[in-house]
Amino acid sequence: MLTAATAWGELAGELRSAAASFASVTSDLACGAWQGAAAAKMTEAAAPYAAWLATAASHSEGAACQAGAVVAAFEAACAATVSPVIIAANRAITRALANTNIFGFNMPAIAAMEAEYEEMWARDVSAMFGYHVGVSQAWSQLFPIQQLLRGLPRIPIPPCGTPPTTTRRPRPASHHAAAGDAAAATTRRR
Repeated sequence: MLTAATAWGELAGELRSAAASFASVTSDLACGAWQGAAAAKMTEAAAPYAAWLATAASHSEGAACQAGAVVAAFEAACAATVSPVIIAANRAITRALANTNIFGFNMPAIAAMEAEYEEMWARDVSAMFGYHVGVSQAWSQLFPIQQLLRGLPRIPIPPCGTPPTTTRRPRPASHHAAAGDAAAATTRRR
């Protein structure tokens, strides 16, 4: 997750840079040597893409922050969780006390070990609950990439989960015949 946070942060930087470069180039063209209706149309057409790049950069920064929040929640849960070694030691001592409890003299010690074990359970449950809350809050801040893509003008975006489709125009038979003739001619020359 730390790698994902870093990657989202790097993507945000690249998108910010691309947005600034794109806006600068279109502005320089429109304000410089290229004047007139064509320049105005180009600027009008380019503006939504520059805005989209800036929005995508903000989205990426948000994703980086939320991935970092997930990492922080995980590290906090790990720090708050009782070590399995300590739990195993508690269980081993409890078993040893139970095995040697012939006349019931070990009952207070067994009860103390069981109480300690219950506290460990409570601590672990609390740690996992905190992790769940932290991760849930982080992910609730994100929105699907499809929403971001819909902000890009004139590009049809399929609904989430729909596999991309490619449309190929069938080539005329004359094209296939010409390709076959060219391949045959190449083979004869060898």
